[in-house]
Amino acid sequence: MAERHYSDRLLGGAGGFFDSVFTPPANGGLGGSSQASASATAAGSGTAQVYGISYGGSGGTFAGSNGNGVGGNGGSGSLGTVSASSNGGYVFVEGAQIGGAGGGFSHGGGNVTGGNGAGSGLTNAVTGTTSGHSELIQITEGGAGAGGSGTGAAGAAGVGYSSLTSSITSGAVSDAGIEAYASGGAGGYFNTLGASSPGTASAGGAATSIANGTNNTGASGVAAYSIAGVGGLGVNGAASGAGAGASATATSSSTLAGAAVTAIGYAVGGNGGGTAATASDAPGGSANAQATANLNGGYVNSYAQAVGGTPGNGGVGVYNSATALADAYANGAGAGAINAQASMTDAYHGQSASIQSNSPVTVSGAQLHTESYINSAQTPRAISAAAGANVATLLTQDPTNAEVTSVLATNPQAAQNWNIGGANTSQPASSVADYNQISFISAGTSSGTSQYHSSLTIVTNNINLSNSHDAVVSFLGGTSTGTGSVIIQVTNLENNNTLLLNNGYGTLALADAATSNTTFDLGSIASLVSSSNTLSLRFDMYLFTTDATAGFQTSYIFGSSVMGSGTAASPLLAMNFRHSVTTRSMALAALPTAATPEPATLVLLALGALGMLLTPRRKSRGAC
Repeated sequence: MAERHYSDRLLGGAGGFFDSVFTPPANGGLGGSSQASASATAAGSGTAQVYGISYGGSGGTFAGSNGNGVGGNGGSGSLGTVSASSNGGYVFVEGAQIGGAGGGFSHGGGNVTGGNGAGSGLTNAVTGTTSGHSELIQITEGGAGAGGSGTGAAGAAGVGYSSLTSSITSGAVSDAGIEAYASGGAGGYFNTLGASSPGTASAGGAATSIANGTNNTGASGVAAYSIAGVGGLGVNGAASGAGAGASATATSSSTLAGAAVTAIGYAVGGNGGGTAATASDAPGGSANAQATANLNGGYVNSYAQAVGGTPGNGGVGVYNSATALADAYANGAGAGAINAQASMTDAYHGQSASIQSNSPVTVSGAQLHTESYINSAQTPRAISAAAGANVATLLTQDPTNAEVTSVLATNPQAAQNWNIGGANTSQPASSVADYNQISFISAGTSSGTSQYHSSLTIVTNNINLSNSHDAVVSFLGGTSTGTGSVIIQVTNLENNNTLLLNNGYGTLALADAATSNTTFDLGSIASLVSSSNTLSLRFDMYLFTTDATAGFQTSYIFGSSVMGSGTAASPLLAMNFRHSVTTRSMALAALPTAATPEPATLVLLALGALGMLLTPRRKSRGAC
């Protein structure tokens, strides 16, 4: 069939350049703006593809021997309606709006105020009509802020905002996919030079994406992606800029019986700016991702991933003051899974952690909810804050001594093996790396066994092998309701996936006892690290049940310690709680034999499901 293809790609002009060798300040011109729109109509059932792209121009720069001046602000892009239609053929529509970067100085030095990057925001700028397969993509990018120096200031970064809603309630659209992308600009750097005040680099630009798709005549796939801007670099004593926050919300719906529904929310907080001299780390930005799938008996995949921003590399700041929160929901009857994953990394300090909560979709008409949350050295998030999630995994990295002492106060036997803050001066001080809380609440009503899974992976480099510490995990109070069974595993990923702990409990009462005020020694840290001096462990916990009222909850601390080193240490007690590889065969014999997928497999399944509905994003800027 004949095909008509239109596209529009416009670029706003760059701001004017100013060169001065005199004392008066120079000023760069403002970046130009652009406006673009595009449409395409395919004859008959042919394919219709259209791209509309609008770039804001960069702000003007200036130069001079004194370098005193103000850079121009970036120009804004402006995207009109971008649309395509076909009478039954494939429809693909992509619209992008890119904010211009701020201008600064091209050479010299002095008192410089950098230009601001332009923000970029779009709401429902792309549309498509067909009774076949349709895909809509909307992209926004904020411009970067320019650098400043002396008594000037760094330019602010532009924010990115993309909101896209598509509703198909009649006709015969076989499957529909929508994707909203947003990214924030990078913060401008700052160079103090000879100024009496050190100055501050600017923060990155925030990113927000919202995608809401309904296809009541077929399958629905929806994705929201947000990547926040990084903070600016601090030079010559200037403070670096903070990473920006990111938020992504995806909602996918279909009332057609048996239709597949996929929702993916992905958010990445911006990294904190580094320093070129001695100054504090800037914090990374927080990330919040949410995915919700509404279905009617079909296959469901609801996947949310949040990645907290990495702090700057000055080396003297806190590990990470950001948070990462991921929530995945499924509403209605169907089969499949919901998965929430949160992670944080600090490359400078050589630490990272990733947690995952997974629940099957086996219920009729009820809501399923999984939550994963990470923070660091802050007040731990309470399980109750997860609002009744079927699987909740909440992690506090590098908890303070006060936090750890508080949770150990009601677990005196576990406290025997932790010398918090070096209170027992005759023993080496313990170090708690993670405080993890886990909650399972069953909602299964299927005839088979439902499997709920919580997973934590930690990676630490630059391990101190000069001490005699062991890797130790203490469980702090298990509670349960209903009937079911539990498996707890700890795997050394650096040594051929060796199981360090493999305990099964055929009843929840046994699991309660095993995770209440109990400590396990996983072996000397020196024996667990790789040849590259890396410790990499994965903690997995599974609940198997056919009981819709079943629930299980526990928490644990993990770190390095010497067994029996607590202030009221008992060598006999320490011996009684020492374990390496432990298998309780009588309890395991009663457990289900269902396969337990690895966390990486679950992620691939989530992304693969979206691929069935959404065509991979094209490189729009080179498409025309």
